Amino acid sequence: MRMPVCFIGHGSPMNAIENNIFTKQWKNLIENIHPKAILMISAHWVSDKFEITTNLYPKMIYDMFGFPDQLYTVDYPAHTDKTIIERCLSILPTLKENNIRGYDHGAWSILIHMFPNADIPVIQLSLNRNASPQEHYELGKSFQILRDEGVLIVGSGNIVHNLRVLDWENENNEYDWAKNFRQRVNECLIHHEDEQLIEYSQWGNDAILSVNSSEHYLPLIVCLGASNHDSVLITNDKIISGSLSMTCVVWNK
Repeated sequence: MRMPVCFIGHGSPMNAIENNIFTKQWKNLIENIHPKAILMISAHWVSDKFEITTNLYPKMIYDMFGFPDQLYTVDYPAHTDKTIIERCLSILPTLKENNIRGYDHGAWSILIHMFPNADIPVIQLSLNRNASPQEHYELGKSFQILRDEGVLIVGSGNIVHNLRVLDWENENNEYDWAKNFRQRVNECLIHHEDEQLIEYSQWGNDAILSVNSSEHYLPLIVCLGASNHDSVLITNDKIISGSLSMTCVVWNK
């Protein structure tokens, strides 16, 4: 069965140890989906080139600060898969192999809900700080073929992500510029306006405030490239604390 493509709005790392409306929906999104491997693109791995994890048992990376001790004991003991890694390298030989990289919280905080048994191989790809959104889109297109080979492509980030102006006192707040940007992204997704989504930086002040740094938006673009204009499902479509969207997107044939 051809695998879908999922973009997950991961929000706070605390979601890893909480049961809430968002994490419950993450589980629902992959109901009856049984991939042979997961190709993960997380906002929390950005390097100078596109890289791929090649170590068999990546360690946990607790790349967040100031949270309860419980969060730093979370373990997601997944492993990679040599065959899938070699397949990725055959598709894109320019990928840089990284045999020391572990799983960052952008990956494990959502996978611990989606696939709690950690029995499916997880291979991570990095974002590239020197590559354009168009190049990230092309990266996704390159790996589109893996969907027909049983590989689930998952992006982890946030469409709206501006922690500098979070409203810590009102979780239900939604700034107008965040709502406007989120709505425009949704409309472009539904109408398969890929070029508009790639060129989001041309959208003015709403985009500047919503994507004050690109790493949480780019996993969406990688997933978009892998989507092949499949049918779109948008869920968890809520902004919390003014400027953090939990929106998830699933593309399925």
